[in-house]
Amino acid sequence: MDELIDILDANGNLTNRTAMKSEAHKNGWYHQTVHVWFYTLDGR
Repeated sequence: MDELIDILDANGNLTNRTAMKSEAHKNGWYHQTVHVWFYTLDGR
């Protein structure tokens, strides 16, 4: 799901720029989103 997100500089400061999340990922721009994956011992 694509969404509009704030773009950060390398120090984590807001840049007053926004972009679609897919564009930020494509260009390697910093943003405040993280992904956390949990797995059980049997791989679920």
